[in-house]
Amino acid sequence: MSASQFPPLQSKVSTKHCTNCSAKMALYSLPGHYGASVDIDVCMDCNAIWFDQYESTLLSPDGTVALFSLLTNAAALPPAPPRSSAKGCAA
Repeated sequence: MSASQFPPLQSKVSTKHCTNCSAKMALYSLPGHYGASVDIDVCMDCNAIWFDQYESTLLSPDGTVALFSLLTNAAALPPAPPRSSAKGCAA
């Protein structure tokens, strides 16, 4: 299956914050082995991926392609506006 044949991925709200930039992450269900789905947390601000234990090994080849397509499409979008610091630091 080519990347253009994947249905558009829909995100759900994740409970995690990005360890790289502290933004709220999005949760995507990606194809896993034997018809299972694997929920992966993705930061759309900095393209970080959070794999829980063994999640990376549970992705099927189609799931890996879908994840890379998602990140490639996100990189083509304009950057998110800067967030104000929660600690009140001046820029």
